[in-house]
Amino acid sequence: MSKTVAATFINGALQFDEPVDLPDKSRVAVTIRPLSEDEELDSERDDAFESLLQLIRERPIHSGGRHFTREELHERD
Repeated sequence: MSKTVAATFINGALQFDEPVDLPDKSRVAVTIRPLSEDEELDSERDDAFESLLQLIRERPIHSGGRHFTREELHERD
């Protein structure tokens, strides 16, 4: 199993941004690479977009209104 997780380095320890599903005392390989601000923003944007998609799936909007034809939409008086 391989997973990439963002973390913040605080007082000599890494604090993960999300829970890591591992039993205590599990040995893991760690590669440390500082995130640029662009990557952090991309991650936040991706999370926000996923939240929006989830909301749309849970509560779709159906107006129940009339569907206009192309001619009606572009009708000019």
